[in-house]
Amino acid sequence: RAAMGIPIATLFIVVVEFCERLCYYTFSGTQKVWLQDQGWSNSQSSSVNLIFGMLSYVSCFFGGWLASTRMGRFKTIVLLGGFYAAGTYLAAFASLPGIENVPMYLAGTMVLVTFGAGGI
Repeated sequence: RAAMGIPIATLFIVVVEFCERLCYYTFSGTQKVWLQDQGWSNSQSSSVNLIFGMLSYVSCFFGGWLASTRMGRFKTIVLLGGFYAAGTYLAAFASLPGIENVPMYLAGTMVLVTFGAGGI
């Protein structure tokens, strides 16, 4: 099937990619300041933010391998998109006022989001 002459699968990929980039740059732009608000130093929060970017880009090798050899493009996007969404929700929950749980936030961003970014 097609919508506006574009296959549905293509529209799905474009929407998922748009949401992923929006979320990635939101984390990348706010992570350093949030960690500093939690008592981390400028150098510590900068290092974590740079490692977040590096892990996100390095995980693409795993995502590409998974899509090419094991699961196919669409299943990989769905599976790793689920990891990404779970990490986003975990990090958002961890940063709520009154909760502000840094280990939970880092598990969401540095593990689930970066792993999911590799497949989107």
